[in-house]
Amino acid sequence: MPIFSQVDDSKARLVKDAMNSLERHFSNSPGPIHLDFFNKNNFIGLFLQDNYYKYCQEIVSMFGDECKKHSKY
Repeated sequence: MPIFSQVDDSKARLVKDAMNSLERHFSNSPGPIHLDFFNKNNFIGLFLQDNYYKYCQEIVSMFGDECKKHSKY
């Protein structure tokens, strides 16, 4: 899973530890990702299926929680 923002070099260990804590959840994905393409006037969008959207929200939330836990050290 890609990291969506940059972090200071001093925080790289924190991100690594947080990602390692989530590793077991990655195998629980709802299957292959399918994106729905949408195009209208000057808007182009790629939308996730509902079940994958919820899964991604959960992973991002868990990642934030893990970062908070690890940053207390």
